[in-house]
Amino acid sequence: MDYPRGAEPVEYARLQSNLGNVLAELGERTKDARWLDLAITAYREALGVWTRESEPLKWALGNANLGNALWARGEMGGDAGLLHLANFRDAVRTRNRDAVPAKPIDGHVSAAFCHLGNIAYRLGRDVTFDPRAETFGDDAEANALLTRAAYRAGFEVPKLA
Repeated sequence: MDYPRGAEPVEYARLQSNLGNVLAELGERTKDARWLDLAITAYREALGVWTRESEPLKWALGNANLGNALWARGEMGGDAGLLHLANFRDAVRTRNRDAVPAKPIDGHVSAAFCHLGNIAYRLGRDVTFDPRAETFGDDAEANALLTRAAYRAGFEVPKLA
């Protein structure tokens, strides 16, 4: 039975998700990245219908399935970014830092450049960052944006010595 997306969107999303599951399994069993590419497309189609607001559980499961398919695709020599995600997932699962070819400081520096750029953008001006102290010196307004004022209970950043 064919369900055009506009006529039966919920059923279309369900069928696309199920199709994605079958294609992802086939791709992993045969080690054929083409099946995973089709699975990724199917999951994205389902997520075009399921939103966080309308179907939060289906949206979360769809994103998890999409993430797993993308990781599997990266392990088969796909996009280098996907391969890095697969390496990171394996490092977390095995608690083995050697599974990720980069050092933690490399990730910190890469993320810091993005954060610093966002801080300058939010302030609408140039800022001067001291990489040794990891602060903006006497710029209280910029320094205030280096961390959150309050975190949700259970997600606080611990105070170190």
